[in-house]
Amino acid sequence: MAYLSRRFLCSFAGSSRYQWSDIDDGTTFGALNFANAESNPDQIVAVYSSNGQCVLLGTETTDFVGNSGVADPAF
Repeated sequence: MAYLSRRFLCSFAGSSRYQWSDIDDGTTFGALNFANAESNPDQIVAVYSSNGQCVLLGTETTDFVGNSGVADPAF
């Protein structure tokens, strides 16, 4: 799990999908608050934040996502 732009981010086990929480609420994840790693979608094994970006570490690739600047989608 990672924390970025006042939201918590985590991955779905065994997939290329990640999700983010509501602002300042790590217990509420909206049904539409998700996306997929897109450059080379492989299984995400770790999520962390660094230098204002979310880093999605896959089994074979690494994706970087940042705050979109709008409420939906946030990343």
